[in-house]
Amino acid sequence: MRLSRREFTIGSLLAAGVAGLPVFAKAQGGKTVALLFDSLQSPFWVSGLDIMRRKGKENGWTMLEAISNLDDNKQFEQVKSMISRKVDAILIIQTDSSAG
Repeated sequence: MRLSRREFTIGSLLAAGVAGLPVFAKAQGGKTVALLFDSLQSPFWVSGLDIMRRKGKENGWTMLEAISNLDDNKQFEQVKSMISRKVDAILIIQTDSSAG
């Protein structure tokens, strides 16, 4: 069975316990969280990234970051990379919601 990038990404996130809705939980220290952004062109997301970095540090998490520069293929590879690194959570600001 061959999966599209979108199906792979959604399936991977669901398998990791993320159903596309934000879930906030107090995890124990030592967790690794991946922050995957499409770009940092928006002041909203620049500010959001700063907040996420601060909250991650407060919780003792390791924060991994990647920016795809609006490249859907690059973001797909970043998701696969983070899954292979066995991060505890992935927060993704999707480049293209209709990519297949």
